[in-house]
Amino acid sequence: MPRTWREGFDFYMVEFEDGPASIMVDMAAALHVPVPSHPDLLIVRMRMQRPQESGLRSAEEAQRLFGVEDAVIAALRLRDGLFVGRVVRAGSSDLFFYLPSGVTRESVEPQLRVACQEYPPSLSLASDPEWTSYFEILFPDRRDQQRMVNRRLCERLQEQGDRPGLRRPVDHRALFPGEISAGAAVESLRAEGFQVDDPSPPPPQSGHQMWALEFHRPESPTQERMDEVTLQVLDLLEGTGAHYDGWNCAAVAGSA
Repeated sequence: MPRTWREGFDFYMVEFEDGPASIMVDMAAALHVPVPSHPDLLIVRMRMQRPQESGLRSAEEAQRLFGVEDAVIAALRLRDGLFVGRVVRAGSSDLFFYLPSGVTRESVEPQLRVACQEYPPSLSLASDPEWTSYFEILFPDRRDQQRMVNRRLCERLQEQGDRPGLRRPVDHRALFPGEISAGAAVESLRAEGFQVDDPSPPPPQSGHQMWALEFHRPESPTQERMDEVTLQVLDLLEGTGAHYDGWNCAAVAGSA
């Protein structure tokens, strides 16, 4: 069957005890899986020839690997494979595909060996009808999702000519299941130097009962700084039932 959603790939970094990992995942798939017609997970592993000391890709090898991966993806799409992500770590690139019932390792191996060329693949095929590996290995947790959002927002600011080293007001918003939980967060946020507005009730006929809380603090919105700030906010809101709705600020040009 054809994919029923529009792909939405993004990436994030994870630090393991044995080194970093770069994970790319089709975030859009999360709302559509599991796919009953594709119960089997195929992982195609390729060992890098010249990885960095960290185990990630070197600049000299990256473009070649991208081309090989494109060939692997194209080959498995001919077998109706759904490509959902990639993990790069410890000198290996692992590509994750979900395959239709009946597609065997032996039936795809010859085409993949041709596609991988100088990177002989190691193939692992296992039943995963609930797409557990997609969620447990590829899909980011709440904190990594926030880092991904921060990266995109900072990139958008830079596209507008922003100088991230310049401090300016940064606005935040969170949604709470009621007035009491919103009010309980006010003091903890103020204690961290945020200016906090009064909680706002849900608009009439909005169809939800979430109270909004807006809070503000001057920042220099580099990605490193906004990662630090937003993860602090997530920690402050933990246990309140709140949903952190993100941050925004104006782009500012000029000298840092």
